[in-house]
Amino acid sequence: MASDEVNYLILEYVSIALFLFLFGHCFYRGINYTLQIFCIVAILNNINETVLLLAYDDRVMARAGGSPGCTISAVFEQFLPLAITCLASCMGFHIWFVIVRRSKYTEQQLLKWYCLFSFGMPAIATSIACILLRDWEDLSSYPRKFYCDLRSSNITLGTFAIPMLVVAIPGIICATHSVIFLVLHTLRVRRTLYRSETHAPSLAMDLSHCIRLVIFCLAFGIIVLLAVLEKFGQKVATKDDYSTTDELNNFSDFSGSFAGIGVFLVFGTTKDAVRTMGLVFLPCIFPRRDRNQASSIDLESPTRTSPLMSNPSGRMSENLTFEEAIR
Repeated sequence: MASDEVNYLILEYVSIALFLFLFGHCFYRGINYTLQIFCIVAILNNINETVLLLAYDDRVMARAGGSPGCTISAVFEQFLPLAITCLASCMGFHIWFVIVRRSKYTEQQLLKWYCLFSFGMPAIATSIACILLRDWEDLSSYPRKFYCDLRSSNITLGTFAIPMLVVAIPGIICATHSVIFLVLHTLRVRRTLYRSETHAPSLAMDLSHCIRLVIFCLAFGIIVLLAVLEKFGQKVATKDDYSTTDELNNFSDFSGSFAGIGVFLVFGTTKDAVRTMGLVFLPCIFPRRDRNQASSIDLESPTRTSPLMSNPSGRMSENLTFEEAIR
């Protein structure tokens, strides 16, 4: 197996490990239910993008074409990225809905609607694509360097690229608005505390939430944009074969691993996640009595004293934190 294939497998399975950690952390803490589903779908997507490489070694392009496995992989490559995009957009919307709109709906109450949208829309789009491509040979599936995909056409543009773009834009806008809202609120509170000569050591922690949201927006936007541009680029170029020299396609191949790293930087760098990581990998540092105490402590619980969140003149609720927004 060539070095490119080895590097690809390493990055994909590192991404799977990161998703597994985030899922276990959120499940253990009972938080971020949409993120838990996102991690499961992302793991399935990474597996789908590596199974043919494991089956055919470095000869996916030469041997996988025309096989049932290639067709199935291409159909999942249509469905799973759309589902991931919908779930990420729902997370961005929920953060905005709770922080900016100050909604009292919990994530558990809205989870069924998020799931209905995140799996219903991709299922409809993928079904329409399969129906329209039924007369094409193998549903127009073709082998790429590492996995199979549906050949770019007007059908895939209308059932994959355009829906992905339409779904992603509102989520990115909501997350960006949340960043602006948090920054402005933090600056307003900082001025108030400066006039009252009150020490505010936790403002750095509050601004760190903005940094995580910025990373979320950038990673989400770049991956979606490259996926969409790849489809449009292949359609305009009318390529019949996958080009290994196309940098856009090469980057898109690694989008699954990049997504894992990006999501981990957002949700896996909180004190709660680090504490969970310590419980998993460094049990000697956390005796059993400390484990029980740590499991009952939430990083950003409403009891945490924060000048930003307890400011009576601010627009945000006293009990509202970034972590509460994504529960």
